[in-house]
Amino acid sequence: MTSTTAPRRKIRIWQENLNKSITATFDLLNRADLHKNWDILLIQEPYIDTFKNAKATRAWTVIYPTDHLNRSEKTRSLILVNSRLSTNDWR
Repeated sequence: MTSTTAPRRKIRIWQENLNKSITATFDLLNRADLHKNWDILLIQEPYIDTFKNAKATRAWTVIYPTDHLNRSEKTRSLILVNSRLSTNDWR
């Protein structure tokens, strides 16, 4: 009996500074191929609303800094992980 391992898949990462702009945020999120071509989005200066929420579509899981809700200043970076990546595989 031989054992085979699945080939490793490369993670594709996009980084962008949105300058706290809701327009830039929606422009990024509404790109038709974004969730098909990228696995992780690293966002600097995201738009954060008055409820301390970032904007994202259901194609993405938002990862906030651990102290996000307890800070007086707005979050300066966050990560969007493509929803097709299983959270069971995160380490």
